[in-house]
Amino acid sequence: MKIRNGFVSNSSSSSFVCIAKPGVIETALKEEDEITKKVVNEYLNPKKADKIILDGNVYELYHMTISTEEFDCGCNLDDLDEDDYEIAYEKWCDFTNKLSKLPNVVVRDEGC
Repeated sequence: MKIRNGFVSNSSSSSFVCIAKPGVIETALKEEDEITKKVVNEYLNPKKADKIILDGNVYELYHMTISTEEFDCGCNLDDLDEDDYEIAYEKWCDFTNKLSKLPNVVVRDEGC
């Protein structure tokens, strides 16, 4: 099952959930540029993921609320300037959209 809802434009934050098999995000990230890698590593770092078991398989569960105004939920993105936040947000959306199309990955984000 694939669920992908974009950020709600009049919302100040997004509730984000991603479930993926271990290693899927790292593999998908290998071909991405440095800003995408930085943003994704802050939000989808396997060290921060909860491990869950579904149908006998181990998955990584990521869940968070992300500010859509500055695209920073207290993560270490302070070295980005204001223009970079917009670029980072676009790259985040592009990457999570790619993730949602991969097998063994479920992505859901929606305004809250």
